[in-house]
Amino acid sequence: MAHWKVTEKAGKRICDKPVKPGEVLELSEEEASPWEALGQLERMKTPAPKKLAPKDE
Repeated sequence: MAHWKVTEKAGKRICDKPVKPGEVLELSEEEASPWEALGQLERMKTPAPKKLAPKDE
């Protein structure tokens, strides 16, 4: 699942959920692709997880 930001172009509902511009949704690629193509959703860029350095014992 990816995080998607609702744009100003979005209507009142996406995937049968009420939405507002600026709101962040968690949807799969398949669920989000039609709305992304219409410019109603924008993929959120999340930073890669930080790798922890091994602990010296």
